[in-house]
Amino acid sequence: MILQQFFQAYSFSEIMPVINDMFPGTKKFSPQLRKAYDMMLEMRPVHSKKIIKYTLRRDAESGDTYMGADDRDFDSPWEVCLGKNVSRDKGVDLSDVEVAANCLVNLCLQGRYPKSFEADHEALLKG
Repeated sequence: MILQQFFQAYSFSEIMPVINDMFPGTKKFSPQLRKAYDMMLEMRPVHSKKIIKYTLRRDAESGDTYMGADDRDFDSPWEVCLGKNVSRDKGVDLSDVEVAANCLVNLCLQGRYPKSFEADHEALLKG
């Protein structure tokens, strides 16, 4: 399934609580994240052979294991990321809504966003 289909499967009101569970304190960024979500639903995805792949990863400092995708998977214009297939390695038990939530945050922070999102991106970075 391509990324945009993950967003289409859930309303923002279903995704935002999951984002706040994954990243406590992000509720204050709801307006910026909603704007990004709405923008992404309106975009036409560009087909890409590259994928967004969730794997089990190990934190180098703590040694803890977590589930995530490489930052480089999101280093593309939003339209290209929206056209990428999303996959999960064996052992990655993220639900579809958790994938949608994680991808939304990653695209806002790491993706190449449209100029109309610049002020919102800066607000997200200021924290």
